[in-house]
Amino acid sequence: MWIGSNTEIDDVKRAQAEAEHANRAKDKFLAALSHELRTPLTPVLMCAAALERETALQPEYREQLGMMRRNVELEARLIDDLLDLTRISRGTLQLQLEPTNVHSLLVHAEQIVRSDARAKQIKLQFELNASAHSVLADSGRLHQVFWNILKNAIKFTPAGGEIIVRTINPGTGEIRLEFIDTGIGIESQFLGLVFDAFVQADAVPSSASNGLGLGMSISKTIVEQHGGTIKVASAGADRGATFTVDLATVVADSAGDVSRPAVRSDSHHIYRLLLVEDNQATLEVLGRILRKQGHDVMTASTVEAARDFAANQEFDLVISDIGLPDGNGIDLMNELTADYGLRGIALSGYGMDEDLARTKNAGFIAHLVKPVDVDRLNRVLEQAAPVA
Repeated sequence: MWIGSNTEIDDVKRAQAEAEHANRAKDKFLAALSHELRTPLTPVLMCAAALERETALQPEYREQLGMMRRNVELEARLIDDLLDLTRISRGTLQLQLEPTNVHSLLVHAEQIVRSDARAKQIKLQFELNASAHSVLADSGRLHQVFWNILKNAIKFTPAGGEIIVRTINPGTGEIRLEFIDTGIGIESQFLGLVFDAFVQADAVPSSASNGLGLGMSISKTIVEQHGGTIKVASAGADRGATFTVDLATVVADSAGDVSRPAVRSDSHHIYRLLLVEDNQATLEVLGRILRKQGHDVMTASTVEAARDFAANQEFDLVISDIGLPDGNGIDLMNELTADYGLRGIALSGYGMDEDLARTKNAGFIAHLVKPVDVDRLNRVLEQAAPVA
């Protein structure tokens, strides 16, 4: 039995304290970096998405706007991957489990990547043969896994190739998903590295590698947290690859079996909204989009201006940024709730678990992380509508 001296014990404690301080500093840096990267993406994404829906524009222009939107969304996904990696390393990646239709998630993932596949003339074929396809899952996280696999398959499959997505029930209480591509393949020495973080650049040719190499590592963790497995197989270079996901099924419950909501172009309930945002471009673009959808919107860029509006006008909801030049959205929401009974939706470039907890405790009914997805905002607005 080893018994250390007081000096050695003090050294250990000091090292532990320094490590904890370094971790806190890293988390603070990632949160700040996330905020600074997300904020300028928001008005670009909203403008591109709104203009892409304008039927008066020529198809070629709408196609280019779609390209812009997809690339902004990809940039946001890379930021999310960095935050997810932090959650995984800290063991704080949380799942909200409920009965989920796997086939619905696959169909939605296909809708998202369809234009990318079309641009490379890649044939997407879905063979959804599993008769039992409900699983207990976090639908958003499982959708993230399917999207990651499909995006990788498209990225690493040459023009004119083919991707097959197949589901079967190999046994009672099991569903297997196979993602088969005719892409560049994976050499045997790299197969064991596919699910490691930050190794993509070494495992594939430089011309095909453009990313942080986090998606498959995060996907593996998500699948395993669902009690499943994910594996990869390839016959070698230029022989394609097959990713296989195995999950346990549950008895389908039509009342509780959920998938991602259908995309909506606008909210059907009309509100009097107080929009608080200090980024002028985001304030103008989001205000314009909401007004076009029929909402009565007043905009403020400071806490003081928001207070003045709330004191002199009636509002149904507040949509507020968290970081404001003369205060913060947390204190503002607490004040507006106490004084006027208002509810709020938080918009923020901060998306760490601690940030979501703070806004929830402040009474925000939702926390949307920038860049703002207007379709998701519309779904929150619909959910916030009073029951008739």
